[in-house]
Amino acid sequence: MLIMGTVVTWYNSILVASLWEWDGVPHVRYRDLARSIFGRHGYWAVTLFQQVASIGNNITVQIAAGSSMKAIYMTYHNDNRLKLQEFIIVFGVFQLALSQLPDIHSLRWVNAICTLSTVGFTATAIGATVYDGRKLNRSTIDYKLHGTKDHKLFGIFSALGTIAFSFGDAMLPEIQSTLRRPVKKNMYKGISAAYAVIIVTYWTVAFVGFWAFGSTVNAYLLNSLTGPRWAIVLTNILAIIQIAGCYQAAVWSCSYTYKNPNSDVLL
Repeated sequence: MLIMGTVVTWYNSILVASLWEWDGVPHVRYRDLARSIFGRHGYWAVTLFQQVASIGNNITVQIAAGSSMKAIYMTYHNDNRLKLQEFIIVFGVFQLALSQLPDIHSLRWVNAICTLSTVGFTATAIGATVYDGRKLNRSTIDYKLHGTKDHKLFGIFSALGTIAFSFGDAMLPEIQSTLRRPVKKNMYKGISAAYAVIIVTYWTVAFVGFWAFGSTVNAYLLNSLTGPRWAIVLTNILAIIQIAGCYQAAVWSCSYTYKNPNSDVLL
């Protein structure tokens, strides 16, 4: 399912990127591209989808970052006085501060730090997972799915949703509009490079996590780790930096595109 989801979403991204200059006109917004192909109904359908996807993505990244912040706190203070909601608020304030960057060009250093954090997160998470996995009695690890038929079916749809969130992007034309020319060629390279990084990093984390903990692995792998403590803290810090950077890159690209639909931005 993971492999299929990766291939399907990669191919879908390439198709959307190839339609950026549909009918000879650059379409800097997803909804405008949909209107040029499907008409008025396509415009409103994509507008609704974008809003729902954006809200879902925002909620997910806030919860993920808040969970990592809480995990760091719980490592040193096992009193549970601070709730997840409070950490989400703290992360929201941090994002608000980052959004005060002067312009989209300021994101270069944010993207660089985010990329390094992704690599560091992957390496640390894999190391900590292997460390935990080797401590466990391997004969007790269960890789079978348990529960009722309805529970398993719900799990399948939940997994599909996770894959769609991880690999899908509801703002591709908006992001593509910030690239230097030739836009299509650079977007193809960007998409393929991004998926190559995903395969090397997230695939490895997913497979190692399943090997270490079996079917009992937490949906958020970091919550399954037990030690060493410094590795758990470092992994969560890198996860927070990664989430914050990726979120800002997407929001800034879309914000600039919607405010300046006729501008060429050279990143």
